[in-house]
Amino acid sequence: MTNLKKIKEAVEEKAKQRGKTFENISGQLEELYKKYIPSRFVSADIEKTDKDVQDFCFNFNGNDGLYLYGDCGTGKTYAFYAMQKVFIVNNLSSKVYNATLLLNEIRKGFGKNPDNEDFLEDISEMKGILMIDDIGSEKLTDWVGETFYSIINTRYEKMLPTFFSSNFSLPELAEKMGDRIASRIAEMCRIIKLNGEDKRICQK
Repeated sequence: MTNLKKIKEAVEEKAKQRGKTFENISGQLEELYKKYIPSRFVSADIEKTDKDVQDFCFNFNGNDGLYLYGDCGTGKTYAFYAMQKVFIVNNLSSKVYNATLLLNEIRKGFGKNPDNEDFLEDISEMKGILMIDDIGSEKLTDWVGETFYSIINTRYEKMLPTFFSSNFSLPELAEKMGDRIASRIAEMCRIIKLNGEDKRICQK
């Protein structure tokens, strides 16, 4: 993928192959967006994201990682879902998880329910793009640190594409979560900082 024109061409080609109109396929994509993307972000537009984010997304080679950081409200979660829409168009598997909710899902019945152990393994070895939003926001415990290390180290060793967003720079994340995690993220990922004021507050 290189630009928005290529995305439209891909959608038009799908329509042609299936004997349908561009509007038919676009409608099907909208249904997919609604299925995988929360209502607040279903209208996320890659054109409205930071230029560095657009450049990364349109030149994604299938293996790159991303560490997106900035203050609260600078558009990190929005950028993740805008990118996910591009990936959906291009038939690239991707999942976005809020870091705290991901931990809750892993923790749920952990040690009692074997399915939860399978979930941790599934997340760690997922072949598609794993996007962990707001890492570093959760209260750090030994279990939290080891769980994130397990996920990140597995994906680091297997060279699986992993995106992170955080309010913290990597040095700040290292202070909070340890050098083992931060150093692996640094090697896995392109680092992009989002600047600006809190859009949530400014829009009110």
